[in-house]
Amino acid sequence: MNDTWRDPMTRFVVPFSSLVLLLVLFALLSFGARQISFTFDEPSHLTSGYAFLARGASWTVPLRGHPLLVDAWEALPLYLGDPDIPLETLDGWEQDKLRYVEAFAPFLTRALERAEVTARIPAALLTVLLAAVVYRWGVDLCGKCTGLLALGTLVFDPTLLAHGRLATNDVGVTALGTLGLYLIWRWTQVPNWRRATVAGLILGLTMLAKGSGILWVAVGSGWAILIGLRRRSSCSSVWMKTMLQTLLMGILSLLTLWAMYGFTVGTIPGWPPIPMPAPRHWMGVLHHANPVHEHPRSLWYFPLAFLIKNPLPLLIALLPAAGALLHERQYWRKLQVLGLFSALYMIVAITWGPNIGYRHMLPIHPMLYLLIAGGTVRIWQRLLRARGRLPRLGRWGIVALGLWYVVGTMRVYPYNLAFFNEMVGGPENGWRYLGSSNTDWGQGWKALRTFREEQSLTFSYSGFEGYAGVAPYELWEKPLPPLHYVLDPMLRPWLFPEPGDYVISANTLRGLGLVEPDNFAWFRYHAPDDVIARTLFYYHVDATSAPTWLAQCTVPAAPLNEDAVAEGFGELGLRSVHFDCSQSWVYPDLGLTRGVYALHGAILQPETLRERLYLDPARPVDVFAARHLVVNGRDVPLAYRQWGYRTLPAFALYEWEGAVLPIPSLLEVGVAPADVPPAALTNVAFHTAPLLLNGPLAFLGAAVYSQGETLEAETWWQVTEGPITRPLSIMAHMLAGDGAVLGIADGLGVSPVVLAAGDVVVQQHRFPIPPEGTEVWLRTGAYWLDTAERWPVADVQGDNVCAAGG
Repeated sequence: MNDTWRDPMTRFVVPFSSLVLLLVLFALLSFGARQISFTFDEPSHLTSGYAFLARGASWTVPLRGHPLLVDAWEALPLYLGDPDIPLETLDGWEQDKLRYVEAFAPFLTRALERAEVTARIPAALLTVLLAAVVYRWGVDLCGKCTGLLALGTLVFDPTLLAHGRLATNDVGVTALGTLGLYLIWRWTQVPNWRRATVAGLILGLTMLAKGSGILWVAVGSGWAILIGLRRRSSCSSVWMKTMLQTLLMGILSLLTLWAMYGFTVGTIPGWPPIPMPAPRHWMGVLHHANPVHEHPRSLWYFPLAFLIKNPLPLLIALLPAAGALLHERQYWRKLQVLGLFSALYMIVAITWGPNIGYRHMLPIHPMLYLLIAGGTVRIWQRLLRARGRLPRLGRWGIVALGLWYVVGTMRVYPYNLAFFNEMVGGPENGWRYLGSSNTDWGQGWKALRTFREEQSLTFSYSGFEGYAGVAPYELWEKPLPPLHYVLDPMLRPWLFPEPGDYVISANTLRGLGLVEPDNFAWFRYHAPDDVIARTLFYYHVDATSAPTWLAQCTVPAAPLNEDAVAEGFGELGLRSVHFDCSQSWVYPDLGLTRGVYALHGAILQPETLRERLYLDPARPVDVFAARHLVVNGRDVPLAYRQWGYRTLPAFALYEWEGAVLPIPSLLEVGVAPADVPPAALTNVAFHTAPLLLNGPLAFLGAAVYSQGETLEAETWWQVTEGPITRPLSIMAHMLAGDGAVLGIADGLGVSPVVLAAGDVVVQQHRFPIPPEGTEVWLRTGAYWLDTAERWPVADVQGDNVCAAGG
């Protein structure tokens, strides 16, 4: 494929545009570096790099698992500005990496703004190096237009923008490794000693950038050997020269690595006692394989992260681009070494890599940039040659995808770390799917400080501090877990937080770093009042929203004991109601006041993916209970969910916000003695509900539902006096027209003792489905259980009468 645009454009405009894009990339990285706070890992990398520059110390490598080249490069400005930090006097020096980093942090943050920028500029330069390599590789593949498009794709990649300005080693190893593979590819085109020497040095530096650098070296060396073997049929002297150059690359890469560690030799603990060069490096490589340091792993993690952490336009362009290059053998031949590395890296990452961030997949992104660029240019060429409306629409479609890509990335700038695409609802919903460095890595503390100053707020907050902590950002008023200097590791009260202002990070919402993962679950199910830095959620908890009662279903048991209620709700002084939700439902205070329903996890439906993502509320298995967690067509919102059985059983809380109850109405209610058959009700006066009884209840109405082989009737009652000190029951008989009893379902699933005046009780009565065509009536009323005395309807003449609805 060759560039088809006019020659002046390919000769002058495209190179000029590529230079502009490189400047844009550096500007985006530099300005973004000023706007975000130190992330979790940056101080750890900087302190290790400083120790190496100042003392030649490499003792942190086996403890952290990270070589020191990129760390030292990023710490260089810090060291030049302050070379006299007394490292040997710091707590943890040469003994404990965590204590050492924490002791070094005050030196790092005493000129905080300067340290943030100067430490990140070296990282930004490595990102620009990666961009230049991708552009050059694209030009070599099939022309300047391909190189320019690959560069543009890289510049507006949100994941690269996010990590390309952080003082970590993720982009550094990607830049050096990609450069090493590019040099290997160039060497395979025209083998010579100079190219072999430079390629060997760069591969050695790649191993010194990060432990995973060995993968680049393995692929690069293997590819060089394979090329050498392919040339065995050529002149023997040429073949011998090729193999010697391959050997030179391997030796130089290892010597470069060894030189960084002062040509030390030693044994590796846990391995055969064989002297090895640079033992600390190999101990660092093995660090992450140690089960003590093992991170959670899952085969679905990186595929899912790939689908939701990359912009949709990039994903949409990927398949057509690959398809357009399907028969371009020359293109694939030029990308073989990068493609082989990307395939190997993905396999290793998916099957063995730590599931702590999509940033670990950055090494495959250069392949994506070049693949999309080459395929898109090829498609554009075909569309230019074609005539008609469809090709024009196709060209406009490519332009639209490009604009969508750029706008989508810039919409979340400078907080690209939290980027998620539209499939999961963007950054505000992304935390539901992935946590850790995918969302909140501590980058938002500066934005939170600005928010606090603008709003004049004093708030409680919780989030991932990182090694630098939040004190340098003047956020110390009311810290909550998991901040390390909080003495109590729990939020209390935790089932309904005290009124006030809260800022909760995305990772805290997910339960990461918490002693009790569901400690902040209340906030998961409530919409924040504002979102800061895309990952810090601000909530204003108003005293008027506090519940006044707690109604617990006793099937199979009430999930909250007295201690949990006191600790979980604090000093709210909730009125407590227990009821059997399989047969009764209680609406305290006529449903007009705020309260909470508590249901045991054993009676809830099996969890779904949307429930696990906190997008759908859990619902009871029982149809009757589920029906009463819907009011006026809206689900009663879930306010808290504990998934597992810990000190308390799994349970769910539903927040009743106060509403006018949807009481079913009957057109007519006949009032007659209980022994009067329904057929005789033609001579009886009919009334409309509510009907007051000569007892502490009023009849409000009834409803009937067909559920499979069962006919369910609900009778609604309002408590008129309380407390009720005698046991009572609700009568429910299903009658034929002639008075024959077809079914009896008396009952009451709530103790009268807990009822108060104004409460509404709904009693469920289950009957068998009557024969088809049978006229049925519901006879209902109330009676004292201790004497079986039925309650007459008030103000109706006669003895022993009850309400009978038909």
